[in-house]
Amino acid sequence: YFSSNSSTIPWALKTGNLTLRPFSVVHSIIYDEKTKKATGVRVIDTQTKEATEFFAKIIFVNAACLNTNLILLNSISSRFPNGLGNDSGLLGKYIAFHNYMGNVSATIDGFLDTYEYGRRPTQPMLPNFRNVYKQDMDFQGGYMSFYGAGRTEWQRGSGEAGVGAEYKQSLLEPGGWYISMMMQGETVPLEKNQVRLSNDHKDDWGIPLLVTSIDYTDNDHKMKKDFWEQGAAMLEKAGCKNINPVLDNRAPGNDIHEMGGVRMGNDPKTSLLNKWNQLHQCNNVFVTDGACMVSTGSQNPSLTFMALTARAANHAIEELKEAYAKYQHDPAFIAEFKSELAHFVGRPSPIYHAEGLKGALLICHGMVDVNVHFQDSVRLAQRLIALRKENWELAVFPVEDHGFERASSWADEYKRIFKLFEDNLRLKK
Repeated sequence: YFSSNSSTIPWALKTGNLTLRPFSVVHSIIYDEKTKKATGVRVIDTQTKEATEFFAKIIFVNAACLNTNLILLNSISSRFPNGLGNDSGLLGKYIAFHNYMGNVSATIDGFLDTYEYGRRPTQPMLPNFRNVYKQDMDFQGGYMSFYGAGRTEWQRGSGEAGVGAEYKQSLLEPGGWYISMMMQGETVPLEKNQVRLSNDHKDDWGIPLLVTSIDYTDNDHKMKKDFWEQGAAMLEKAGCKNINPVLDNRAPGNDIHEMGGVRMGNDPKTSLLNKWNQLHQCNNVFVTDGACMVSTGSQNPSLTFMALTARAANHAIEELKEAYAKYQHDPAFIAEFKSELAHFVGRPSPIYHAEGLKGALLICHGMVDVNVHFQDSVRLAQRLIALRKENWELAVFPVEDHGFERASSWADEYKRIFKLFEDNLRLKK
């Protein structure tokens, strides 16, 4: 079995770009209506119940199918009152899962000189053979079959009549061989199979509980019946005895492989994600877990999720590279940038006004910036030191290069910073 704890997480830690934050629950995604992009996520500390916001240029939502649906449904704004990217109204709908209702048990004689070993020997798997090239059954989709075998142990005595030392001694020896079969069936995605947020109940962290409205269909029961018949025929042909169909009455999805709710598609009216797993209406948010699936198939889907994630991550990187190249060389972008900064033309650098500094000055600057060089802030600081000015401070922070693509992005940022200072730091008379 694949384990992120023993493979991808250790490799990610080696890059130095991963921070593990335990005891954290994502509340929602933060959406900026001016830029029409997501700017970060709101996280609840499960111990202190305090909210913290983390910001990023790109967000991948991979909380596992149902929790991914919950997070997006809970990410509301005036632009998206029914959940992030949910213009189609389909968020949380078309939930699908794998059908595990059918099992078959049997026994087989012989082989008493052999025994299974290992913590969990792998199971043989039989690929789907129904409706492969054409619709040839009275149900849609197909199922794959899992097989298992083992020798009965001392627990078999709980179903037998017996008493005495000889009987107890017999239970210390392995019993005969049993054979088992299990189906993994495809379910048809239906709009009525859906999840939604509770209007009345919240969890311990103030997040609405997820209400599931999902059930089996006649198609699922027809598929189960065919599995029982085909499974019994296979086991009989193999020489098995005591063949019994077993009904597993588990609730739908009460296992693994939940899928859907944030389906991919070309048309924003009938889907939420494009072919690259980006939200149609907020394209810096990617969903690549089971929630993105349109159908389930009959196979184990985990490797498909991983492949979709790698593909989407590569696309995200290529988009960043393309945007940066466009910013660097596109004449339209350069012209817009010059236009935004035109009112600065002819005004000397602040370094020439350092001598006249009267009020308090805070110089905030990142050590990585491709427009205003860090050395400019250093030179201004050197000039202030030379002038023996004391009412200033330089705040240096190591940051990654910005991701702004348009000049208006800087103007918007500076306006927000200025307003923040005006509202909170200016001395009130």
